[in-house]
Amino acid sequence: MVAHLLGAQEIDKDLEKLILEKTEGVPFFIEELLKSLKDLKIIERKDSKYQLAKDVQSVAIPSTIQDMIMARVDSLPDATRTVLQTGSVIEREFPYDLLKRVTELPKQQLLTHLSALKDSELLYERGIYPQTSYIFRHALTREVVYDSILARGKKNLHEAIGKAIEEVYKENLGEYYGPLAEHFIAGESYEKGAEYSRLEARPRKRPHS
Repeated sequence: MVAHLLGAQEIDKDLEKLILEKTEGVPFFIEELLKSLKDLKIIERKDSKYQLAKDVQSVAIPSTIQDMIMARVDSLPDATRTVLQTGSVIEREFPYDLLKRVTELPKQQLLTHLSALKDSELLYERGIYPQTSYIFRHALTREVVYDSILARGKKNLHEAIGKAIEEVYKENLGEYYGPLAEHFIAGESYEKGAEYSRLEARPRKRPHS
């Protein structure tokens, strides 16, 4: 599996031993560790063989799956990491139009960051632009990214996302009462959060048959 993921014919025995020790053979862990090792330039390819590029004792190798994911996130440029963190506050799957409103980035700049996140396999893309949404490859990835945001940053982002939902989806806001309540409460806009909670709890009118 390791050779297949790296696209190599052969894996150095020391590298193979390191991967097995760190991941206990769990496929998702193996994938994340390999990406971390490549991002940190700890492994290198020579001809058709992958091997350790550095003495293992001289580098800090992520020891848990959370550390592996965070090492990859930390290796991103600051602006790209901020886009990823903003997405993590919205939801595991988040729409392009909402992300654009929250980040206020120019279209091409935002698409460049999203392309980098897709290339890193932290996000997948669904749909055809501009009706596009982005999905965290794994729920744990989203959780780790979300947890990396400072408390004040989370609060501000939740509030900004609530306001953006009000603007972007004002024509059919009734479909978003639940998320609006959650974002405004997490953003400490308790009055708005309570109002949307009340609206979400009301019985929905059923269309006449």
